[in-house]
Amino acid sequence: MRILHLSDLHRAGATETLKAIWNGPQAALRKLPEAEQRFDLIVVSGDLAGAARPAEYDELHEFAVTSLLPLLREPDARARVVFVPGNHDVDWSAELGRPLQISDLLQRPGGSEQLAALLRRYRDDPARSGVRQVISKYGHIEWIALDEARQADRFAGVQRFLDSFYGDTLREPGRRFDLAAAQEGLDWSAHVFPADRVAVYGFNSCFLNDRHWTGAAISRESIANAAAHAAEFADGFLRVAVWHHGIHTDGYRPDYLNQADLGALIVAGFQVGFHGHMHKAGAQQLGWLTDRFVLVGTGSLGANQNHRPDAIGKQFSVVQIHPHQVHVQVFERTGDVPVYTRRPPRTLPLGNQGEREQHEIAAGEHTRKIHVDRHGIITVSVRISELRTPVAIPVAELSPPVCEARHESPVGSPGFEIRQSTGQDGVIRFTLYPPDHRSTDLVWRYQASNAVPLTQAEVPRYNLAGRRDLDGARTSVVVRSHTVRFPCRHLTLSYSFDDPVVAMDSVEKWALRCVTHNGDTHWERVDSEERRCELVKRSPTEISLAIEAPIVGHRYAIAYRPSLPGHALDYTGNRIAARLLDRCIADRELGAMLSYQLAETIAAAISAVFGGSPTGISWMGLLWDDAQGRLLPAFGNFASREWVCSYPCGTGVAGHAFRFNRPAAWCRGTEHSRDALVYQRSPAYQHWKPEHDWIVCVPLVGDDHKNPLGVVQFEGGGKQHGLGDRLREFANAALAQAATKGSSWEVFQQTLSSTVNTGFWHACALADCLVDFRDDIHRLMTQLELGGQSSEASLTDGSMIRL
Repeated sequence: MRILHLSDLHRAGATETLKAIWNGPQAALRKLPEAEQRFDLIVVSGDLAGAARPAEYDELHEFAVTSLLPLLREPDARARVVFVPGNHDVDWSAELGRPLQISDLLQRPGGSEQLAALLRRYRDDPARSGVRQVISKYGHIEWIALDEARQADRFAGVQRFLDSFYGDTLREPGRRFDLAAAQEGLDWSAHVFPADRVAVYGFNSCFLNDRHWTGAAISRESIANAAAHAAEFADGFLRVAVWHHGIHTDGYRPDYLNQADLGALIVAGFQVGFHGHMHKAGAQQLGWLTDRFVLVGTGSLGANQNHRPDAIGKQFSVVQIHPHQVHVQVFERTGDVPVYTRRPPRTLPLGNQGEREQHEIAAGEHTRKIHVDRHGIITVSVRISELRTPVAIPVAELSPPVCEARHESPVGSPGFEIRQSTGQDGVIRFTLYPPDHRSTDLVWRYQASNAVPLTQAEVPRYNLAGRRDLDGARTSVVVRSHTVRFPCRHLTLSYSFDDPVVAMDSVEKWALRCVTHNGDTHWERVDSEERRCELVKRSPTEISLAIEAPIVGHRYAIAYRPSLPGHALDYTGNRIAARLLDRCIADRELGAMLSYQLAETIAAAISAVFGGSPTGISWMGLLWDDAQGRLLPAFGNFASREWVCSYPCGTGVAGHAFRFNRPAAWCRGTEHSRDALVYQRSPAYQHWKPEHDWIVCVPLVGDDHKNPLGVVQFEGGGKQHGLGDRLREFANAALAQAATKGSSWEVFQQTLSSTVNTGFWHACALADCLVDFRDDIHRLMTQLELGGQSSEASLTDGSMIRL
């Protein structure tokens, strides 16, 4: 809700008009972007006139109609202008009662006791004692006995104005002020807006005020009645209170409200308060309160310099209230220059004491531009303006199956350091360490691989532990989210892609909060927050989401379905992979023999084609386990400790080759290139480190559409000869983009892929555990032209075995 806050309209002199006073603020508002020149609510927190004269209220009525109402988004909604009385709206010319003759009182029977009781009441509570002490111009002390029937005359002028301005627009659940009531507790107003889930209540902080007692107080009866009204008509709404007098901790300042007055409002459920009177702006979340309350005061719009302390200029404020945040922008005119300038804005959290401690961190505009290239590598450009934090804060988190990430140093923020770490849960975290409490405009960039599924086939492989559809299948929706770790005024998430991978009719905006039910933690969507989000679908390659004042701890996301089908292995291919894994890994008796036979058959094929055995090379055959969502080792020539290695889809060089169904390579010495991001580093808790300098991975074709069912990974280190040297050269050529169409390296890549797949499927055709799939395997080999249907294979030693 966007609010214009004005206060203390009383003019500097008899010749100055509200129209003339308004020229400066009006010019300042017109300089704002057009969308910011309209308001949901206008609050005028007291001192509507200078001396409560009828002519002043007539002028105010015209000013409100011609100048204030047009500023509303709904110009005819008078209930969206909230007026409350101030001390200048108390008519000091009103008769209060009769002079109290002390001499006559003492002459009556019991008069001395009555006088003593009167003085005692005055000493204990002068405002409610029923008498007023007056010091005459000659220095004499005089007393006035108040007449309860005349007290309403003090507010006759302002009550007439309120009745005239609102008319019948404040119908139930709204309510007009009743300042003339003899009964205490009726001097409050109600402005309820169900669509906004906001209720604004006006209070009279001058209900005991007169020309002889200028103290401030809000009737506890009025607060209680307003709270009862809110419970009936505004249950669950944000409650906003508006009154005139400022707050002061000194109990000997009767012209200010004290902590007890404010505490009564907080107990009644109010979370935001607007006031004036102090002639200078101030916004704070009071540290001595544990409940939610933000106090917003603004300076005088019309008071002369004698009334404005500390040479404070004329002021008005623009306030934005969000579910967990209040943003205050003060406009001030200094000296004789009729130009209003902006003060630095303030952002205050709506939260309890613990939340306030978290909100010592603050930021202005928070923008994240995420670009996803066709290789699945994301580049995230982060820009956070006016960032202020006294402690280290997380600025990015990447969860598995993200493979690797790297970042650059912040630009233009000397002393600010970002450190990268990886936890045992596999989450990559970037943490900002500030040198001190100073503000900075953070500009920073990082990259990561395997962060975003690009096709329909990849989505369930990324969401193994995520949401499921009603039929129990893993969801096909991609959810790209950002968890808000610190408050900011505005958050923008922009996503762009090299290729049109987004089905535009499926794009949605999501807002989620973390909830715990029966000990289980999960994320649920929040409709009210989603309504605040703005989703922009520019093209199939560019979408964005924006929200003002996002809630700390919530996730804001763009959800969509990919438009491309991707590489989804058919049922038969999945069953073959599952059968091989079950036999190679789980069967203690025959598993080792099957792994050996698969490895030897592929090695024999490579030896026959390339004229050299791969026995001196470490290589591994990995098959896709759809249940676990990982590539698992099944056969090959590798150290026994590497049986624990596994790769989620897209993770590591092997996972990258499987994901994109094309050969992939890596070489040591390319760590600073983008391609190095596909390499999976060993976790910190792994006691051994791999001893390779290069890796080449070739997909294993698994069905008629050439979708992969696994990968064969070759790796080596140091100086090698024969095939090992050739593979190392190919890895370097691939990273140098030399394996282009028509090149010798493309021929080598195709030959290697064909040879590996021929050896694999020949072994499968002869495996007893796959006898049920033999016809399918022979058909696939014929379709893919992988050689004849032999029942024997030559091993590397030249002997023949039957599989």
